[in-house]
Amino acid sequence: MPKMRKVPQRSCLGCKQVLPKKQLYRIVRTPDGEAVFDPT
Repeated sequence: MPKMRKVPQRSCLGCKQVLPKKQLYRIVRTPDGEAVFDPT
């Protein structure tokens, strides 16, 4: 029987819902304070 793979998950800051990583966008703050989309 094949092993079940874990699906990476992230939490939404707005609604606190946990969803698969591919369904959410990640926004990060750069060292100079700018907020940018992180494609990873």
